Amino acid sequence: MLISLLLRSPIHNGLSVKDYADAVLKGDQSILTRSEYISRYSADQSDIDFVTSWANNNQISVHKIYANSRTIKLNVNDDQLSLFGSSFSDIPQELNGIVEHVVPQTAGEGYSGSGKSFKILPLQYHNERRGIHRPQLQCLPSA
Repeated sequence: MLISLLLRSPIHNGLSVKDYADAVLKGDQSILTRSEYISRYSADQSDIDFVTSWANNNQISVHKIYANSRTIKLNVNDDQLSLFGSSFSDIPQELNGIVEHVVPQTAGEGYSGSGKSFKILPLQYHNERRGIHRPQLQCLPSA
C-alpha cells in the first residue's frame, strides 16, 4: 500500500505558502515564477532526511520523493500499517511538526493483503485552524 506524506511548508521571509497566497490575492505580493516558488517553498532537505531516516528505521521503503510538492510516498506493508493508526491517516508521533497530512492510496476500490481487506471511502476533511478543505479518506474493514 502506498502512503503519501505531505511535509510542512517552509517559511520564506516570514510567509508560509498560505500567507504568501493570501498576500498575492490582496495585491501585497507579486506572483512568483515556477522556479522562484520551488526555491522558496519546496520541502526542506533536513525534513526529507528526517522522514526517510524514520522510514528506514521502521523498515519502510521510500517509493518516491517529490521535494517540489513536499510529498514523500512510502511503500507500507500490512505489519507497518499500524504506525498510521486505524484509518491509516494518522501522523506518527515522531513525525509531528514535520508531516502535515498522511494520505493512504490504493490502486482500486480497496486494499487486500495477508488476509486484511479495507475499503477506502472519501470523506470531507476540514481543518478549522488552517482553513484547509480537502477530501480525506476513511478506511473500513471489508466484510
